[in-house]
Amino acid sequence: MQTTAIQNQTPGNLGIYNQVRSVPADAISPITGGPMKGKSNINPMWRLEMLTRLFGPSGIGWKIEQVSRWTESTGQGEVAVFCEVNLYVKQDGRWSEPIFGQGGNMLMRRTTEWVNGQPVQSVHIDDEAYKKAYTDAVSVACKALGFAADVYYRQDETKDGTFRQDAVLPP
Repeated sequence: MQTTAIQNQTPGNLGIYNQVRSVPADAISPITGGPMKGKSNINPMWRLEMLTRLFGPSGIGWKIEQVSRWTESTGQGEVAVFCEVNLYVKQDGRWSEPIFGQGGNMLMRRTTEWVNGQPVQSVHIDDEAYKKAYTDAVSVACKALGFAADVYYRQDETKDGTFRQDAVLPP
């Protein structure tokens, strides 16, 4: 992955935001299927690299605390897993207040496949669902600092169901 140089801290309230708002092209990939089709996947290692560049090593300049984790069943017999985290960053020798993030993923999904013209019910278990929910929660907490703001701003649906077209995405 191509690394991006962090310039000197931009003064003011948007200092961190402006340093992490853009994502390098090699850290973005299109989502080609499922309910998120057409949106962008951002490599989670980019977030960890940027946290480290801005604040120092994990556990010293930034840290993540898992607050809770739980599962919920749907009426269709599917199971989703959810995770809540607090992100903390250190600036000027002081830890921030908790920066909350919540994420989730499907743990068990029921599907119907057609075999020889007959419907066959099957259950798919995602053995990485807990990790994906945790990663999702961390990405949500990072959004509060401005991480990938240019990508999310463009992809955020407005109240009337349209998408913002005025943000500039990386080439």
